[in-house]
Amino acid sequence: MPGVIGLIDGSLFPIKAPSGPTEPAYVCRKGYHAINVQAIGDQNMVTRHLLAKWPGSTHDSFIFNTSDINAYLTEGRGSGWLLGDSGYPLKPYLMTPVMNEFTEAERRYNVAHKRCRSRQERLYGIWKGRWRCHDMSGGYLQYSPERAVMFVKATAVLQNICRIANLPDPKDVPAIVEDEEEGHDGIHDGAQTGRTARNNLIAHYFR
Repeated sequence: MPGVIGLIDGSLFPIKAPSGPTEPAYVCRKGYHAINVQAIGDQNMVTRHLLAKWPGSTHDSFIFNTSDINAYLTEGRGSGWLLGDSGYPLKPYLMTPVMNEFTEAERRYNVAHKRCRSRQERLYGIWKGRWRCHDMSGGYLQYSPERAVMFVKATAVLQNICRIANLPDPKDVPAIVEDEEEGHDGIHDGAQTGRTARNNLIAHYFR
């Protein structure tokens, strides 16, 4: 996929139920308490941007729209685009899948898009496989959300060190299959210019 500057996705990191009035906000769509972590990885599965602070019920698109990376790219300071799933808003700098493909070119684009994005899912799988406290198969962090976020950030740094040092990946990597949230191919700021950019990409490289 040409012009890709990063692969973006959100993933749920389980935590114990926090006390206080904010507790319901941490219940994710899968029914457990979590932090919704947004990470942008590169082709080598190294995390280049991390945002870990939002409760598990927070929508991926909201996290992105309020992020500093969105503000940076909105100002036209990027030189390509991110790849995200259909839970993200289509923008000139964020390419999402074609939700209702009609042409062979759109199908080829979707296949390439999914293949590229699978590396970000693999990134999360390796990360959670090495530190099982981040995966439900290994339990969950017995700390407040604020302390749990510190663990997420620390293990993200350690995971990058492992990737850069070419250390072996853990043998048992959990399959990270995040349900895609409601699509955002419709009307929102940047949708029309995003569709134009995506159509141009498909026309140039996938026909």
